[in-house]
Amino acid sequence: CPDDLSAEAMNRTTGKILGYASPDVPVYFTGIRYGTPQPLLGTGEVTGPVVLFSGLADASLFDTYGREHFAVAEHITFADHHRYKDNDQRRLAAALENAGPSASLLTTEKDMVKLEDSTWHHLPIFYLPIQPYFLRQEHQFQDQLLQCIKTYLGD
Repeated sequence: CPDDLSAEAMNRTTGKILGYASPDVPVYFTGIRYGTPQPLLGTGEVTGPVVLFSGLADASLFDTYGREHFAVAEHITFADHHRYKDNDQRRLAAALENAGPSASLLTTEKDMVKLEDSTWHHLPIFYLPIQPYFLRQEHQFQDQLLQCIKTYLGD
């Protein structure tokens, strides 16, 4: 969810969800924060322009964050859950070359795990780690989770 999701929007969304679920089902709202770009392999940092690439259902938040924090040369999008292939690697390498000698590729943590094959290691690829957080009710979620674990374990 966006950081500034209003209480009214949360209530509307909760009402819609409860139209399909039991009235006692809790609804929690979370967002994500991006961390510092991490290299796919080795060490280094993003120092020049970046070519964003992602395989997300909705890449708008990633795109907005990238453009606010980096000099984005291009954003190449793929379908959600995309499996990266050799031709994708060639396409990204060409975009990287067009972006200049100090350019890097920057992707999501979700996509990074699909690039651990050693054939990608020659490219300067970085990913943005994410940290989820609760907009509200984090303690209620933790209490519910602990209760579920205790029930499961028979305590």
